[in-house]
Amino acid sequence: MPLLGVCCELNWREPLEARTRSFTEVKAISMHSVDAEFPAAPVVVSKDGEAYAIWIIIAMIAAVDAVWLRRLGFGVVKLQNPMVFFIGLFSCLYLFYAFVRPNHQIAAVQQSLAQVLSFSVVLGLFSYLTVTLRFPLIDRYLAHADAAVGVNWLSWFFWISGHPYLNFTLAVAYCSPMLVLFVLVVALPVFVGIERVRELIWVYVVTALIVTAISSIAPAESAWIYFGVPDRVLDVNHLAHFAALRSGRMTEIPIAEMTGLVTFPSFHAAVGLILIYAARGVRYLFPLSFAINGLMILSTPSIGGHYFVDVAAGLAVVLFVIIGLRLAEFPRSP
Repeated sequence: MPLLGVCCELNWREPLEARTRSFTEVKAISMHSVDAEFPAAPVVVSKDGEAYAIWIIIAMIAAVDAVWLRRLGFGVVKLQNPMVFFIGLFSCLYLFYAFVRPNHQIAAVQQSLAQVLSFSVVLGLFSYLTVTLRFPLIDRYLAHADAAVGVNWLSWFFWISGHPYLNFTLAVAYCSPMLVLFVLVVALPVFVGIERVRELIWVYVVTALIVTAISSIAPAESAWIYFGVPDRVLDVNHLAHFAALRSGRMTEIPIAEMTGLVTFPSFHAAVGLILIYAARGVRYLFPLSFAINGLMILSTPSIGGHYFVDVAAGLAVVLFVIIGLRLAEFPRSP
């Protein structure tokens, strides 16, 4: 019934208070009828602020990189990094699905992929620059910490090396994080929504920042070097880069050849736990992520040249970040 018609039927001989109360009740009933007949459009809460915050962090790190490079007189060479290509690709796809043919979910996925790769490049360059600080190496303390809890790194290394199939499996798992991360960023929105991806990105970014900060003031070379087994390892390029940066022989950073220089805490172990956590409660995805990343964490000492205490520290940082973000209720994820 129209509101005007209802108002005309009110008893205007009632006291003012009663008439006012009646009018309020009728208005509420009428508005309820209107809402039932013409339901409001669903409200989509925008999370663009979170995405912008990630881009701001990336831009700030890139600015620090640029200033630091200039002050050191360093240059960057070999820009043909596949990551640079994919950053451009995912950024273009994001712009297309955000503005040309709007699709919120696809745009969010493309933006998340571009953010992960962009962040990895600028923070990777930053980690190279931190090596030039030349803080004292802590390898012997890490080795002593392993020994203090009864872990024999050399025995573990030779046991893994003595089982070729296991060694190969662990080597494959060690190289899997970026692929698994890509799969989760694409698949999680389908199963549990884009909020889980945003949480994954934030945990990844904050963890990486903390790990890099710790490693910059507490650098370690490698358990391979400390225990004298680099000749038994196939890929030791990062050791050459680490030594050249500390000695001052490297003044041009090859973007296409950048690799992980962080030993303590282990970022590989940290990423493994992050990817397991991100897939929690998702049928099929969680068992797969748990198996692959569990093997990857297991591979970190022998395949990555990390001390066992590196692994423990990397896992501890992730737990600290997850608890901190959940206490802050940001970002929220089911």
